[in-house]
Parts: sequence; structure tokens; C-alpha cells
Amino acid sequence: MMPRKLVVLMPLLLAGCGLFSSGKPPAPVVGETPAEAECRAQAANAPQLNDIYRTMNPNDINSEDRIRNELIAARQKARQDCLVGKGLRRGGGGVEPVRRPGGINSLF
Repeated sequence: MMPRKLVVLMPLLLAGCGLFSSGKPPAPVVGETPAEAECRAQAANAPQLNDIYRTMNPNDINSEDRIRNELIAARQKARQDCLVGKGLRRGGGGVEPVRRPGGINSLF
């Protein structure tokens, strides 16, 4: 059973190590300015993501949802912080998105 979990998690682990990265900037999204594309690329390589990848536990299949949600939130925050730093977005204020607990461990 352990090899199956490892096979399932291996692409995620490799992506976290940057082995799938070509070194080229990501393709622009339609309607995205070069500064926004730069912030998106910066967010994809944010150091906070490595911290989240280190918390992965291949023995706990239920942690996948938690890890995925934390990665999404970290990327969004890093991109927003970059955009605010470049003066493309206003910082502060607003409503923080609802963070729902996930996984079986949240029941206890």
C-alpha cells in the first residue's frame, strides 16, 4: 500500500522541488500585464510554498486537501503582496476569504 501512496504523491513532491520547471517565465494569461505575469511567476516560486511542502506526510492521505488548500492560499497571498508592492493593487482592508477546515483530522 505504501508504494501506491508514494506514486500518487511523487509528482507533487517533484513539482515542489522545481524539477518540472523549464526556467522560462510562465506563459502570459489573456488580459494579464507583464507586471502581473511577473507577480504570478514570483508567487509560484514563493519560499512559503517550500515550508508547506515540508509539512507533507505521505503516510496521511487525508492531508492532501489541507496541503492543496494551503498552497493555493499561499500562492494567492504571495501574488497579492507582489501586486501591492508594485502599486497595482490596494493593500489592506477587504474581507478575508473563508477558510474551511479539511480532512478527517479536523473532526477531532
